[in-house]
Amino acid sequence: MNIALIGFRCSGKTAVGKILAQRLGCDFIDIDEIVASEEGKSITGIFKEDGEAAFRRLEAAALRKVLSGDNQVIACGGGIVTREENAALLRERSIVVWLAATPRTCAERMREDEQKGIRRPSLTGAPPVEEIESLLAGRIPLYEEVCHYRIDTDAISPRRVAERIKEEIGGTHRR
Repeated sequence: MNIALIGFRCSGKTAVGKILAQRLGCDFIDIDEIVASEEGKSITGIFKEDGEAAFRRLEAAALRKVLSGDNQVIACGGGIVTREENAALLRERSIVVWLAATPRTCAERMREDEQKGIRRPSLTGAPPVEEIESLLAGRIPLYEEVCHYRIDTDAISPRRVAERIKEEIGGTHRR
């Protein structure tokens, strides 16, 4: 069985996913990394040069390929649930865990990433907190619909989030 981590950017999917995969003895897969590697450019570059629609098509293709495998912890892009086909595949072929974080937490983590040289593309051109609030308003119902479990990540470390996921899924994940 696969475990798919969904949630807004900077909710902790990659950090938690790496820890969780190690603890479960699974492979860790990051959908954004697959798309960037296959396209030979950054996610920001894909958004700038090709647009969001092109990125979403590439993301859906990467997800289909990844979900043909097993025993993986998969960090999904924040908007992966906006395509119905992705949502259905995720629910059918994985245990879906929504890593929920407030807009303020996501914005703070984005600022910390920028200080480390990690840039995330703006999807609306609005200031970060406004953009996050706007996008989350549409995505929260989708995250709720797709997920099997929800873990709030605002006030706990990635290690603790991984522990909570492991506790939640219990015996449902088999090696």
